[in-house]
Amino acid sequence: KIAIEDVSIYAIWRGDIFINGVQQSKVLFRRSSYGGNSWRKTRNLSNEWAGNDVAVRKELRSPDSVDLTTFDGNIYAVWSQPRHLGPQTGNYEIYGVRSTNFGEKFERMESIAPDFTISNTKNGDSICPTIAAHGNFVYVAWLDNQTSGGGTGPFQIWYTHCDDGGKAFKTPNTIEDLTSAAIDFGRTEMDCPQLVVTGSTVIIGWVNFISGQARVSYLRSNNSGVVAMPADGDFGAILNIDTSSDARKENLTLAAEGNLVVAAWQESEGNEPFQVRVFRSLDRGFTFPNEDEGTLPDTNIQKFPSLHIWDGSVWLALTEEIDNQFDVVLLRSEDSAFSFMEVENVSNNNSISIHPAIVARNGMVHVLWM
Repeated sequence: KIAIEDVSIYAIWRGDIFINGVQQSKVLFRRSSYGGNSWRKTRNLSNEWAGNDVAVRKELRSPDSVDLTTFDGNIYAVWSQPRHLGPQTGNYEIYGVRSTNFGEKFERMESIAPDFTISNTKNGDSICPTIAAHGNFVYVAWLDNQTSGGGTGPFQIWYTHCDDGGKAFKTPNTIEDLTSAAIDFGRTEMDCPQLVVTGSTVIIGWVNFISGQARVSYLRSNNSGVVAMPADGDFGAILNIDTSSDARKENLTLAAEGNLVVAAWQESEGNEPFQVRVFRSLDRGFTFPNEDEGTLPDTNIQKFPSLHIWDGSVWLALTEEIDNQFDVVLLRSEDSAFSFMEVENVSNNNSISIHPAIVARNGMVHVLWM
């Protein structure tokens, strides 16, 4: 994942490294203070702030096991890894750190002692974290399969926030606690949630499986995501961006600036190849009209979309099949994501290029990929 603040760029990823001959999975961080022209040395955040991180399940080594955001010079990072303290040792928890000096020094973001995790799962696993920030508010959502009865069940989306710049988070809630509607989590195959914030509007998006259909659903709050008490409906009703078919939908990504909110995901119906679909809202997520679906210039296989909005321009990076190989392609929209034009094949090599991440600022666009 990648984030940007003025000319400073920050990258976080999970990488396997060997320590004393033993392969260990670590959360790694690098920063550039020079617009990406040069980078500082790699920091090992998981060792610094969450203890030794050796046996991480293979599926948690994906880009969705870490996330990163910035606001006003502060950096916030979250990831999932096994707990190393307390009676639930081995359960996967959400850990987080923050920096208030552009990445020079980090400190732990915490919830409840002695584990100092954001999720503080009593049973089950917490995975796939997503984070967003605005002002002193920091928001985190993730998947968790703990149950109130002390066992485990289908993965649900959990959410928490803080209003002190990441020092201490409130008690987590399920998204069912945020709305009066019941949510069917009977299908365990669930896409990772996504968070986006614009001003005081907070949006939690996810792919929701209901009666065999995959829907792109979301909740939105106009009061900075504050939850006074469970089930008070602060986030309003569950809304749907798209319910058009029973197609498979994956890899939702969200971006927002001002009143513009853009959502993109990959979709495949039947045996058809994956295509990226884009929808926009011009009213901070009140509505995503079907007639406002964005148009992309190609019909090749498309996967792994990543969005960023800066100064009215909507940037979209995705993996596309070109001449029987997968490259990372950059597209741009100047009409609020209604239509896109291809800018460049940024990877353009003979390898497989996947999972792009994109940010833009001050006339510069930065893309990372695997």
